[in-house]
Amino acid sequence: MAVRAAAERLVEITCSSAHDLQRVAWHLGNRHCPAAIETGRILIRRDHVIEAMLRGLGARVREVNEPFDPERGAYDDQNVGRGHIHE
Repeated sequence: MAVRAAAERLVEITCSSAHDLQRVAWHLGNRHCPAAIETGRILIRRDHVIEAMLRGLGARVREVNEPFDPERGAYDDQNVGRGHIHE
């Protein structure tokens, strides 16, 4: 059985260059904003404050309806069981 995420209202972010998209990614990460990073675009959940910031950075922002599978965080401990031992 396959489990698929349901489509949800998201924001697609694109930029005129890879460098500009990297800069946008940095700002999103600095705000701990869950994001799905794909080739040439970033997807985030709708947030009018973040959307305004992105437009101010020169990004193109448009609403899309797609499944959302954000990057897991560096400190995401979903794969670590309780009671694990550190040596």
